[in-house]
Amino acid sequence: MLELRILSRSVVLLVAVLLSACDGSATPTPASGTDDPPDILENAAPGDVAKPSDPVAETGIETATGICSPGASEQETLQLINTARAEARHCGADRYEAADPLTWDCKLQQAARNHSEDMATTNFFSHTGSDGLKASDRIEAQGYEWKSWGENIAAGYGSLPAALAAWLDSPGHCANLMSAKFTQVGVDSATDNRSDYRIYWTQVFASPASSP
Repeated sequence: MLELRILSRSVVLLVAVLLSACDGSATPTPASGTDDPPDILENAAPGDVAKPSDPVAETGIETATGICSPGASEQETLQLINTARAEARHCGADRYEAADPLTWDCKLQQAARNHSEDMATTNFFSHTGSDGLKASDRIEAQGYEWKSWGENIAAGYGSLPAALAAWLDSPGHCANLMSAKFTQVGVDSATDNRSDYRIYWTQVFASPASSP
């Protein structure tokens, strides 16, 4: 499994970086992350100079029946993502047709939240967690049986629209966002003022193993 590192840094006020993991399929093992510091630029994309703000406050709910009931913030996040997927676009040199809308999944959101909190509190930026686990491990730890998965991360972007715009401007992240392989998504952020980038975002895509 190839892991694509795409980082960016603004030249004014705020550093913002991105990293995307290629999607998994049929029980792969993602490649190891890199130990390079996040201010090393590879395939640099435009940075963001928005003032950092608080992360999404509301959380989704896992109901007694196991059905995910996203809150208002999650619904707004999902709408932003599906609006982007509804438009055909180029991700680098590759053209992607409009993709079907995703549904929100609380297990994927929890996996995203855990990784964002890990990056913020431990002060690192990588798809590999401080415990050595990868995105697929974090998804499985939530009891989600996947057929395919993908993960985008970003740091330093003060709002989800800013992070989403940067992901769409970056070919690897854009490909994850537009992939027809995925049917579900979960996104969350975490903030720690002591960390290098203050706010960290994780976006997890997947399709359940039971999907056609």
